[in-house]
Amino acid sequence: MEQGLVKVYEAKVLVLGEGGAGKTSLANKILDADYKLKSEEKSTQGIDILKYQFLIDDKKFTAHIWDFGGQEIYHATHQFFLTKRSLYILVADTRKEDARFEYWLQIVELLADDSPIIIVKNEKQDRSCEINEPRLKGRFEQLKHIESTNLKTNRNLESILEQLQFELKRLPHVGQTLPKTWVDVRLALESDNRNYIGLNEFLDICEQNGFKRREDKLQLSGYLHDLGTCLHFQNDPLLNKTVILKPEWGTDAVYKVLDNQRVRNNHGRFNKNNLSDIWQVAEYDNMHDELLQLMVNFKLCYKLEYCDTYIAPQILPTKQPNFAWDEKDNTLLRYDYEFMPKGMMTQFIVAMHKDIEDKQQRVWKEGVVLQKNQTRAEVTEEYEKRQIHIRIQGNNRRELATVVLHEWDKIHDSYYNLKVQKLIPCNCRECQNQQEPYFHTYETLLNLKSKGKPESQCGRSGEMVNIQNLLGDVLSDYEKQDDSINVNIIKVDGDMNNSNANQGDNVEQQLAEFAKLPPEQRTAILAQLQK
Repeated sequence: MEQGLVKVYEAKVLVLGEGGAGKTSLANKILDADYKLKSEEKSTQGIDILKYQFLIDDKKFTAHIWDFGGQEIYHATHQFFLTKRSLYILVADTRKEDARFEYWLQIVELLADDSPIIIVKNEKQDRSCEINEPRLKGRFEQLKHIESTNLKTNRNLESILEQLQFELKRLPHVGQTLPKTWVDVRLALESDNRNYIGLNEFLDICEQNGFKRREDKLQLSGYLHDLGTCLHFQNDPLLNKTVILKPEWGTDAVYKVLDNQRVRNNHGRFNKNNLSDIWQVAEYDNMHDELLQLMVNFKLCYKLEYCDTYIAPQILPTKQPNFAWDEKDNTLLRYDYEFMPKGMMTQFIVAMHKDIEDKQQRVWKEGVVLQKNQTRAEVTEEYEKRQIHIRIQGNNRRELATVVLHEWDKIHDSYYNLKVQKLIPCNCRECQNQQEPYFHTYETLLNLKSKGKPESQCGRSGEMVNIQNLLGDVLSDYEKQDDSINVNIIKVDGDMNNSNANQGDNVEQQLAEFAKLPPEQRTAILAQLQK
């Protein structure tokens, strides 16, 4: 069997923007400049994936274009698909007053690090849109080009294609090398027209392409899952038996539920009979349980324990239900965000759903009331203020605060360099029992404590307060822990030509050599597996 390395020329292009901005029209124009625009282009439901091929230095380059639906209901899944070392195109309809450039630029910054971005101003009916380009480029270093076009007339389309190809060529992983065995398996999976295969068939494909050990085969499925090439949830007892070859097949099924008018009218509540109606087409036959579990894994819904009902929190009513709350003797906490991604509250509600108080009533789109061991916690989102508010009452406040804060830490850690402050309420005489006390930053308190300073000053009353008492009121039992999640992945970076992986006689030796590469050389080769 032929061993060694091959160079790969391909990358992932993600087209983002508000609903109706022209993302699908642009994606089709990239593939074919003669594509005729439709008077009413159907809005993308979920994700469409297109393949764009062109030549770079006489080598065929393949760009996988991911066209994302712009509706807010889809935002909660961005973190699963917005990947590093990809090219991003932000499309804006210049006829609309609010193109929300900065929201989308910050989302890419949080989830895709320094991936390059091109803004395309879609000047429908030649209506121009003035934006402060120097300020945007100064704030977002990854913003490389801002282009204007009228897709109906193809004005400036050629320039957009030139910039697209230029930035794709400059991506750090383009032209680098991968083990041929990995590439062979991935090509075999890509050439399969089916939406999914069983795990045993995946293992057989790996065997046919040089993999011998089961753990190495599962390691490869972990690579492909983390990079979005396929989906394989190894730690899920139901989903681990299936490898989803077409991620868009799974996401489309998920979005059909979220877009269903009956589910919307029922404020996000649905059952398996509803799903049978929604997923009645042949491509979903015999996979309803797996697709429902996929929604659970994407943190898009949860099941009520006492009946066959599921709830999608992002479709819950916005209005907060009425309930009694004793505002005396509360533990108060707050998170302040420099930028607040959408969908975090949904993730929190799904993660904590087993502790929701009176599950039919005490949860809404922007908040939830939890109850645990004679203790209650109200957690609410104020999106316009970029804040999460937490108040806790009862006999075991420290215990419940520990659980709530730990869950928020996990959500924050899922983003790249999210700027968030944890705030602790002051307990000075003026602030005690106030619903809006002065808040000390958690990091400042820890910093003062590490320097041996026992007190911090209240910014409202000027009174000095004991730091240990501040932390003890809320966080004495709280200790941030990193989850030991086994993702079965060796993070590899650097050029394989600098390693001895190609000297091995088998895949096992190649994988062992990968593991020896220094940490600072570890992401580029894996990035080449990205579409």
